[in-house]
Amino acid sequence: MYSVRIVYPNKAGSSFDWQHYYDVHLPLGISLLQAHCGISPLKIEVDQGITADGQGGNAPYHCICTLYFDKKEEVDAVTGLFGIEDAYRQLSEDWPKYTETNPELMVSEIIEADPATGRR
Repeated sequence: MYSVRIVYPNKAGSSFDWQHYYDVHLPLGISLLQAHCGISPLKIEVDQGITADGQGGNAPYHCICTLYFDKKEEVDAVTGLFGIEDAYRQLSEDWPKYTETNPELMVSEIIEADPATGRR
């Protein structure tokens, strides 16, 4: 399994509008992925940054959105989406509507480890 993590750093003075993210941006990204690449994630997880005191103000990240895929080619399509001018324009024009920070991407191969031993 593979993942693309879209990470939003919590920089000084930045904020994050969760309602806009869930109501507008996340559906926009999924629809662009479907329209331009013909794929959908197997699963999406969204980590909303909080700290031990239950507050998000000093968490290192506002948000980490993880998209899961079966094939490496699907992950390549996700990263390629940012090279499609129309898709990139729509996504990047929406970023300032919910946060002041630009997202960062991390592509990973997911390796499961035994919880008792830590081994593959």
